[in-house]
Amino acid sequence: TRRRSPVRIRTGPPFKSFDRGEILISTTSLTCMFQKGESVLLLGSRDFIVSLDGGMKKVKGLGIVDSGRIIGMSEGQELKIGEERFMVYRPSLEDLLEGMKRGPQIVGLKDAGMIVSLCSLRAGNTVVEGGSGSGFLTTVLANAVYPDGKVISYDTNGMHQRIAEGNIRSAGLSDVVEFRAGNLGEDCNEEIDAFVMDIPEPWLSLPHANRTLRNGGHLCVYVPTVNQMERIVREMRETGFWHVKAMELISREMVVHSGGVRPDFHMLGHTGYIIHGRRA
Repeated sequence: TRRRSPVRIRTGPPFKSFDRGEILISTTSLTCMFQKGESVLLLGSRDFIVSLDGGMKKVKGLGIVDSGRIIGMSEGQELKIGEERFMVYRPSLEDLLEGMKRGPQIVGLKDAGMIVSLCSLRAGNTVVEGGSGSGFLTTVLANAVYPDGKVISYDTNGMHQRIAEGNIRSAGLSDVVEFRAGNLGEDCNEEIDAFVMDIPEPWLSLPHANRTLRNGGHLCVYVPTVNQMERIVREMRETGFWHVKAMELISREMVVHSGGVRPDFHMLGHTGYIIHGRRA
C-alpha cells in the first residue's frame, strides 16, 4: 500500500521551507475537516479546484494529485505538491463557477445572483429551471436552496444536460438537483416557489408556470434580445402575473492603485435581460 506523507504541526511563519511531500498543518483551525466528496480550492501562485474522491486525480496544469491526502485536512492548512505550495480552502461559489466545464452559453454570476435575489430563494424552496445549459445557473439556484430544497432542471438537449450534471457533481450539489429530459414543466406536479427560464421561447411555458407556481410564487425569465424581452413582458402581464419588470445589469470593475483610482477599461456589458413577475 502507498504510504502517506508525514504530518507535522508547526507554528512558524507560513511557507517556511520543508521537505518534499510533507503536509504542514496550521494551528489556526483544526475544525471543519475536508470530507470525501467535497471540492477543495488549492490557493497558491496558481489556483486549482480538486474533487476529493480519495483517489489519484489528474489536474490540468498541475499534474497528479492524491486527493486522499487532503481528506481530513482543515481550511488554512498548507500542502506541497511537487515543488508548489498551496493553502487549502473550500471554494467559493465564484471559484466553482470559474472551474466548471462550459458547453452552451452560460448565465453568469452577475445575472444569476440577481435572479436568486428577485425570486427570494432560501433553503427549503423548490425551483423549476427551464434550460439546464452548462449548469451554471443550476449551481447558483441549488446553492441558494441547499440543503433541504430542490431544483428540478429541464432540458431537451441530452448533451447539454450531461455537461450540467457533471458540473453539479463537481460542486457537490447533486442531492438537491433533479434533472429531467423533455419539455419544461409538462410532468411537474409539485407546488413550486420559483419558476426560472433560460430558453428561446419562454412564453410557450407560461401555462406550466401558472399551473405549478404557488400563489405569490416568482417567475424569472432570462433572454438575450430586446424582441424576446418585449414579448415575454407583454404575455406575462396578459397571463395575470403582477409586478412584471425587466432589467439589464452592467458590471465594471475599478482599478485601485496607491496613485489613483479609475474604472477598468474593460467591462461586462450586455449579457441578457432579466424579467421578473409574481403569480397572482
